[in-house]
Parts: sequence; C-alpha cells; structure tokens
Amino acid sequence: MDCYIYYKAHVQNARQVQVSAQRLQHYVVENLWASSDFAMTPPLLQRRPEPTDGVHTWMEVYKDIPAQFEQVASDAEIASGILEYIIGDRRIEYFMNADE
Repeated sequence: MDCYIYYKAHVQNARQVQVSAQRLQHYVVENLWASSDFAMTPPLLQRRPEPTDGVHTWMEVYKDIPAQFEQVASDAEIASGILEYIIGDRRIEYFMNADE
C-alpha cells in the first residue's frame, strides 16, 4: 500500500515547509525503515508547479508502507515542526494496487 499526504502552505513559507518536510521524512526513514528487513523506496516531496492565491499545495509520497507507518508519521509530524507552516490539516490518503 502507498500513502499520499497533501497540505497547503503560503508561498512565503516554502523554504520552511521544505526543510520541515525533509526533517519529517528523515524521521520516518530512521524510525521505520532503518529497523526493517525490507527494501525501501525513498519518500518523495513534491509541490504543484504554480501557486493559487499565494498558496502552494505540497505532497509527500511513501511507497510500500508497513503497518506501523501511521503512528511513526504522526510522531514525525510533531517532531518536524511542519504544522507551524501549513494551512489546515495534512490530509492522508492510502492507495493499493488494483490487482491486489
């Protein structure tokens, strides 16, 4: 299963969001995949190319997540400081391959 997390932030906070999101992803990798026996696809951090009304939409992508991902991601969200820079909530969506 894959996890997609998206959120919005003001353009002027782009650098802080990027640094915080990278810190968050590092926390996830160190606390989840580093102690696991399976291969990991590195997480992605993306944003839409153009802002709308001075706001960027950001997306974190995590492939082939293990069962304990949600708790580790929640802890990482707090530890990273990202909530200080985003507008509203981080929205989480899970997708699986259609043939499973």
